[in-house]
Amino acid sequence: MRKLSTVVSALFYAELHEKLFITFMTSSVIYMLATVCLLKYSHVLSHQYWTVGELRSYRIKLLCLLAVLVFTAGMIYFFYIHKIYCTPRAFSYFSFCEYWICISNMGFHASSFYEFPDHQLMLGRKPSSEQDVVARKES
Repeated sequence: MRKLSTVVSALFYAELHEKLFITFMTSSVIYMLATVCLLKYSHVLSHQYWTVGELRSYRIKLLCLLAVLVFTAGMIYFFYIHKIYCTPRAFSYFSFCEYWICISNMGFHASSFYEFPDHQLMLGRKPSSEQDVVARKES
């Protein structure tokens, strides 16, 4: 069902979909560039040494940024080829680049894990009543 809704929205609202995707990509690349530059120059200007986790996170972020730039160039190329010449499989290559951009974007954000080695992320729901608290203590 989810796949169908994506296809339908791209079919009926192609121009809006295209504009929103371009906006997302532009803001995403600007954010990644700003983050990588700020990480680099904050250490250079303050004469601080990198911790192992910070350096690992920075390198992953830089690699993901480069991947996003390369796959964005590929995506633009294949989109152009698809629109102008209707080349076979051009849209498949476009989609391939799009998926790798998503994976690189997730990797960029997941690398923050190395920046906070002393922190834990806990997920759960807040108890809605005292009965929930008592029931959990008894279990």
